[in-house]
Amino acid sequence: MRDQSTRELSAQGSARLEAVVTTGASAAAPPNANQRFEAARSAAAQRSATSMATVDSLSRAAGGDERRGVRRVGERTFTLADGVWKDDRYAPSMRTVKVKAFSSAYFELISAFDGLSAAAALGEKVIVAGRSVAIEIGREGTERFAGRELAELTKAW
Repeated sequence: MRDQSTRELSAQGSARLEAVVTTGASAAAPPNANQRFEAARSAAAQRSATSMATVDSLSRAAGGDERRGVRRVGERTFTLADGVWKDDRYAPSMRTVKVKAFSSAYFELISAFDGLSAAAALGEKVIVAGRSVAIEIGREGTERFAGRELAELTKAW
């Protein structure tokens, strides 16, 4: 009898913790059946997402972003336009270096520039502006830097 009571209390505590984590509800007020269903449906959709852009759009649909298509990463502001997250500091006239996402060049840049990894996490296509050069991360672009390319890019950044 005691083991059954302990299991029931543990299950109630787990349900309340899950409610706090998935819905943001307070632990004192357990969510109703509709809230639990919506939280479960949202969690299932996020688990089946195949890209960060999809997760972002699901979060916005759930009220995660009050200004659609705008994200703040550190001191930078990015705007989503035509599937590309663009740094507000970016100007089309800037020299732009295209780098293939998840290539050797991509990981070298992530290591070389502070804050670039957080910006790259916005989605599959991102343009980040430096002082006099911009980096465009996407499906196409440089896969390896030759010779002094990375050093020159670092100097221009």
